[in-house]
Amino acid sequence: MFDLHLSDRDREELHDIVESLREITSLLRRAVLGISATTGTITQIGIGEPMIIGVKVGLSGTFQVTWNGAIKQGSTTWKTGDPSVTLTASPDGDTTKVIATVATGETLPSFGLTASAVSSDGSTITSDASIPVLANVPPATGGTIDQLA
Repeated sequence: MFDLHLSDRDREELHDIVESLREITSLLRRAVLGISATTGTITQIGIGEPMIIGVKVGLSGTFQVTWNGAIKQGSTTWKTGDPSVTLTASPDGDTTKVIATVATGETLPSFGLTASAVSSDGSTITSDASIPVLANVPPATGGTIDQLA
């Protein structure tokens, strides 16, 4: 393994390349190979890394599912069992993305997120993720210096 020292910008560009390759792989599986999807992977997008960090109380996070094969176009749906979390369709119309907003009164440490779709062979497939709920602590804006000795 190589020990690479990358700048934040380089990491973001590398992340974008990885995400593009995943999307290309998925498209090729669907279009060329016709392989039916059997499962998917949910990741949080817009955070610079292909992982799930979580959503701060009172804020929202965007999630995307990548299916491992062909699905019926537009068949992806999303759900959560937590009434303190509101799911909103992605504004770009891509059903593989969803915005999850955590209410300010949320007390649970995480919420479940499930994506479902109809595979090209007609079967229903799902992908589940546990999303951490993070405290929304305001950033420090100052400090006090005390002399101790």
